[in-house]
Amino acid sequence: MAEDQDPAQKTEEPTQKRVEDSRRKGQVATSREVNHWFMILGATLLVTMLAPGMFGRIKATLVEFIASPHDVTLDPGTVHAITVDLIGDLGSIMAVPAAILMALAVFGGLIQNGPIFAPELIKPKLEKISLLKGVKRLFSGRSLMEFTKGVLKLAIVATVATMVVV
Repeated sequence: MAEDQDPAQKTEEPTQKRVEDSRRKGQVATSREVNHWFMILGATLLVTMLAPGMFGRIKATLVEFIASPHDVTLDPGTVHAITVDLIGDLGSIMAVPAAILMALAVFGGLIQNGPIFAPELIKPKLEKISLLKGVKRLFSGRSLMEFTKGVLKLAIVATVATMVVV
């Protein structure tokens, strides 16, 4: 009877040692949806609380180019300096929201499983490199579903943000 069972079908709960070994290797059950939920909630709160001030700073940064574009000299040195200044200014404006969203994504993982340090997960393994498998994974049904979910989440956040700002 026991020989007829599929080895993938486990009939017993894993031992505590096996659970600890799996955790040490970083093999724990996590839901990406929890991380996404925290990030969407954070993005919504950021848009409602920080958007007016952020948009004011962005407007102040860009008003010179919009109000009097003919006054901007477009020689290579000036364009480079303007670009560096704009990237610096806009980067500093977006740094706080980006840091908050990253912290929320980390918090979503921590709340599910606690802190896990598993250097084995980031160790490169040459036997895992396969161009064919990578292409199959890239264009699989699961990837299409994840892409669709991502687009829907983005649409929801954009809709909420538009409703709040406008």
